[in-house]
Amino acid sequence: MANKAWVCRACLRWHNPPRDPITGKRSKPTECMGADANPPCHSRLFLHFDSQVEGRHFMQLIQLERAGRVRGMVHHPRFELVTVNPDRMLQVVGLYVADVAYEWLPDNQQEWVYRVDDVKPRSDQALDPLFVWKRRHFEAQTGLTITLIQ
Repeated sequence: MANKAWVCRACLRWHNPPRDPITGKRSKPTECMGADANPPCHSRLFLHFDSQVEGRHFMQLIQLERAGRVRGMVHHPRFELVTVNPDRMLQVVGLYVADVAYEWLPDNQQEWVYRVDDVKPRSDQALDPLFVWKRRHFEAQTGLTITLIQ
């Protein structure tokens, strides 16, 4: 079970509330109480991450965005997976939610490249049959490649 994490959208401070003694789950923080903030920002808007690895990857992308190497980041973008039905109409058959999508500027290149990342802390998560199907369908439909981050 991955350790979920929350990051304040305003000041980008990590929040890892303690686990509930009965359910064992972490609850969403109610407001930002950044320990090193003077005064704390008290924001109530948080980014949610399903794992610490996903949160660290997103924070690295924020640093690259500040350096001008990444732009247009979208947290948990949703992509409809469609097919053509027998009546030759487009039909939605699924939904793929990536961890992050953005444009980045590779080293020594002049053009921005659109990229979709999915964080899988363990390799067996990348072999999940539903994820394998969604990945293949998404890549065939869009021509984009999902980059796995571990």
